[in-house]
Amino acid sequence: MRTDRLNLSKLGATGVTTLLLPFSATAHPMITPAGLMNFAEFSLIALGLLAAVLFIQHTRMLRSRERDFRERLDALPHIVWRTDTRNELLNLSGAFGRLTGMSPASASITDWIDVIHPDDREQAYRLWGAAMKDGRPFTTDYRMRMADGSYRHFESQGVPIVDSEGEISEWVGSIIDIHERKQAELALLEKEASLRLAVEGANIGFWDWNLSTNSIRFSQQWKTQLGLTSNKFPETLEFFQYLIHPDDQEKVLALKTQIQNNPRGQFSIEYRLAHTDGEHRWMLSPATVIEDPQTRERHLIGANIDISERKAAEQRMAHQASHDELLNLPNRRELNAQLGKVIARNQEAALILIDLDDFKSTNDSMGHEVGDTLLQAVRNRLQSCLGQGDLLYRPEGDEFAVLVENYGDREALLGLGYRLLNRLAEPLNIDQQRIFITATLGISLYPEHGDQPEQLMRFADAALYRGKRSGKNCVRVFDPSITADMQEWNHLKNALKCAIENNELSVAFQPQIELRSGRVVGFEALARWLSLDLGHITPERFIPIAEAAGMIDQVSQSVVAQSLNLIQQWTEEQRKALYVAINISTHQLHDATFVSRIKQQVREAGIPCHCIELEITETSIMQDIDIALTALRELSEAGFRLAIDDFGTGYCNLSYLKQMNVERLKIDSSFVRDMNASNSDGKIVQAIIALSHSLGLEVTAEGVEHPDQVELLHAMGCEQAQGYYFAKPMPAEHVQIYLDPDMSNVTPITSRKP
Repeated sequence: MRTDRLNLSKLGATGVTTLLLPFSATAHPMITPAGLMNFAEFSLIALGLLAAVLFIQHTRMLRSRERDFRERLDALPHIVWRTDTRNELLNLSGAFGRLTGMSPASASITDWIDVIHPDDREQAYRLWGAAMKDGRPFTTDYRMRMADGSYRHFESQGVPIVDSEGEISEWVGSIIDIHERKQAELALLEKEASLRLAVEGANIGFWDWNLSTNSIRFSQQWKTQLGLTSNKFPETLEFFQYLIHPDDQEKVLALKTQIQNNPRGQFSIEYRLAHTDGEHRWMLSPATVIEDPQTRERHLIGANIDISERKAAEQRMAHQASHDELLNLPNRRELNAQLGKVIARNQEAALILIDLDDFKSTNDSMGHEVGDTLLQAVRNRLQSCLGQGDLLYRPEGDEFAVLVENYGDREALLGLGYRLLNRLAEPLNIDQQRIFITATLGISLYPEHGDQPEQLMRFADAALYRGKRSGKNCVRVFDPSITADMQEWNHLKNALKCAIENNELSVAFQPQIELRSGRVVGFEALARWLSLDLGHITPERFIPIAEAAGMIDQVSQSVVAQSLNLIQQWTEEQRKALYVAINISTHQLHDATFVSRIKQQVREAGIPCHCIELEITETSIMQDIDIALTALRELSEAGFRLAIDDFGTGYCNLSYLKQMNVERLKIDSSFVRDMNASNSDGKIVQAIIALSHSLGLEVTAEGVEHPDQVELLHAMGCEQAQGYYFAKPMPAEHVQIYLDPDMSNVTPITSRKP
């Protein structure tokens, strides 16, 4: 410890020992009088020295306390600041340096402002200036730039310090980090904004029904939901009940009574409220009973969620489930349901099933867009024929159904059926194409034919397929014998499928004779079926089944293949003089791949196309005249012979006949069978032959069985004939024998005696 010595001799005294005075408070002075200084002088000096010592000690204590306070202040996480009235920065605590990276000791007010976020700077400076001007404490918040360049939120507070004269001498304050709190507030605001947007976007309105006072309040969104932009309407339960749809009044009032009787728990209901546009809006209204803790009043707090779109979607789905999408007609399920209602009322009714003939071939050949347009036209035509109360359905595909209640008598019902057929038979123009369609109708009656919807459907279907097997384009009413026919038909269908798979089908060839010379000019290929289990099945029985069951192409393929095998056995001369006539179905004619397929088959067999004559019926051609004419033209250009089979039994526009590239008309056997020179059949045959010759076509008569028929046909100018009179259809192995030059079973007509 340092010790300072005071030598009194320098003051003029002698004989005085050294007096030690403690300036570091480590020693006590000892005074030995040895001179002339009196005690008063000594005391004065001692007191002055003591005061100096005390002052120094006090100053050191204050500095220590200040240093200690400063250290504690710098240790605070907050920034503490002090400025004078001239806005000069007097002090900044150490937290400023730790946060901003700037030295608090050298920082100025400009540095302080510089770290404030640019977007917050103007507001903070303006508020600080206003506070200094008015002398009022202030609080504000802003963002400050940290040492790493990021910004954090701070709250700044300042108060003025007033001196003894009441004047502001300086300002002191603190800057507190509120970043986490601010982030939480911003997150809360975002959540509130999102919730508000969600509520508004979800179109949710709120209401508050005071169960104690029976008063009700509505939110603005509740009003907006119903178009109530004005506040002039009364917020009363009576007005609310007035808005409820009449059909929903009962269930809403029942729930209201339930709540009033037992006001606790949660509730939910769906109902409709009137909108100012005259429509109604579907609302889902969940609600909860709560009790005000202060007033003890009970409230039912609820929301109105607009579910009109959902309800509309549900209705659309229900409609789609019960109606056909393309034609917007009730489907099979709805038909069964309505049949059930009719039966429950024990009300007389008729079920008419309508199936379009050969629609599949038309749809496949012309495309589905044309097919859809055709179905729409059929719907419109059918509806135009129905009376009030008659209901039209579309059970499936190309099948329609009409449910006629209180149909009266069978005659009136059949009259409706034929009106439907005649209306459908009228030509249609679709995409600049002229289309002809026919339909077959099957009818079942309640209660005569059954008392279950499934029975009536099954029996009408059975009657319809009886009509299909009878030649189509007809009306059939169910009778019990049809059930047995249906069972037989299904049995034959399954057997035919097996026959095709097992190659049981064969081909018989019937000669076609030139009447002038008696020469064989060709053969017609006729499908035959000899079943191992069922015996011989006539074409009249299995061909309609093949057509209806979609197996006709397989049957025709077999006929073509066996016909080509026969022609391959002919000599070159025979190939030049003879041909084989093959029947083409409606489906084949309208199949876009048919022409290319048969050309490929003939080419692969090495057979000239002129050795094949393709026979097509009038009905097949008129099913879709444009596609038929295109196919016939392509076949003719390839070299195939073309003939119209069963001419006179269908309907064929003569203007189209000239465009068909056919070489021959074949007169149906029904006209030949009973013809004579004077009766109507004979006159029809005469007219067909004359028409054919006027168009440059040859004529072949089918079903010739008697010599007088031959003579009459020859006299009329008919070129060819076929029938049992000349030869029955024969297997392929007998054809070459029949063609032997020495055969005598056929002679020229001119050598025959009448």
